[in-house]
Amino acid sequence: MTEVTWQVLLLVIPMAVACLWMQKYYMASSRELVRIVSIQKSPIINLFGESIAGASTIRGFGQEKRFMKRNLYLLDCFARPFFCSLAAIEWLCLRMELLSTFVFAFCMVLLVSFPHGTIDPSKYLVLITCCIYVLSHVIRYA
Repeated sequence: MTEVTWQVLLLVIPMAVACLWMQKYYMASSRELVRIVSIQKSPIINLFGESIAGASTIRGFGQEKRFMKRNLYLLDCFARPFFCSLAAIEWLCLRMELLSTFVFAFCMVLLVSFPHGTIDPSKYLVLITCCIYVLSHVIRYA
């Protein structure tokens, strides 16, 4: 395994730099989106509490439709940033998967381009296994 380790480091270091850059870019956006989502959630909770507390008054004055429309409007306002935060998560996952796919493809092209007999076939298997292991952990923990 010590004979393969330095080759794996040649891939892991640039990949770690790319992952950290994407994480930094994602975290700034994600933080703002989470803040906006929490801001949009409080009017919904407030309206729900008011509706529960004054349900008999709302029914007595026939204002159910107005409260229902207001609730739907607030839910729409909440859904927009919530959808954007889900899209940001998918953006990060897509970038991580693309990065891992390109690194794996680069490894395969590099392995195939070596002349026959240069590297022992068992070392090919170890390198492929290490690539798959590292790339799966990058996607999982990113």
